[in-house]
Amino acid sequence: LRRCVVCREMKPKREMIRVVRTPQGEVAVDPTGKRSGRGAYVCFNESCLKGVARGKRLEKELEAPVGPAVYQALQDFLAAGKGVSGSTGAHGQRNSRPGPDGPGHRDGAGGPG
Repeated sequence: LRRCVVCREMKPKREMIRVVRTPQGEVAVDPTGKRSGRGAYVCFNESCLKGVARGKRLEKELEAPVGPAVYQALQDFLAAGKGVSGSTGAHGQRNSRPGPDGPGHRDGAGGPG
């Protein structure tokens, strides 16, 4: 679980967008969540993505200045529909794993007994 720098809620990593300060000091949006460096997370919802610039929360968390291009990139995620809470995760994929909560599960099918 990761904590959103705006609302401070703990959520799974896939429900958030990561902003990273690289070892070279560059601050950028990291949609893959795999770039090396210090990371800060923002929820994929309108209120958090719009409120991230207030109070310089990313700058405090990353201990580095955050340029307007980073805030614009976060707004672009929101505008593209990637930041809207719903049934898709951070990478736009639905949970399609088989199992008791996944698609194709029928009560009484394949259980012990």
